[in-house]
Amino acid sequence: MALELGIHKPTADALARKASISTGAARRVNPRREEFLLLRAAGLTLAQARAQVGADARSTTDGDKGITIVKRGRIYPDERIVRYSERDNGGMSERQARAIGGSVDLSIVERIIGPRYFRVREREQLQDLRSTGLSLITAWKQWWSHWGTT
Repeated sequence: MALELGIHKPTADALARKASISTGAARRVNPRREEFLLLRAAGLTLAQARAQVGADARSTTDGDKGITIVKRGRIYPDERIVRYSERDNGGMSERQARAIGGSVDLSIVERIIGPRYFRVREREQLQDLRSTGLSLITAWKQWWSHWGTT
């Protein structure tokens, strides 16, 4: 493309980097996307082509509209570029990062929600009783009788 515009290729690459456009990502050919586009050109509906290729709904809808997905953004057919901000945690939501092994603030976990709910310690005690083979009701009755006497 740089040659078509009459620009030296390294200069074009430098300009693309300054604009936060990954030039390699847009050039890579995705075989599933190509197959999907061929099926759509052959007359299959969006759902039929998606099922045959095995792609997700968002990717096929974007591909059908001519949208190219690049790292942290999209390039639309009218050459409009939309960039998404990069999160501090590498693109994962805070909840997902915590679930995968991130740190959890124990003060939030151990906070008393209300009088109707058990604390973490009480839930653990009930779970210990359940692990011995007791039903939930039996474990709760045993826990309650012990809690009421202490």
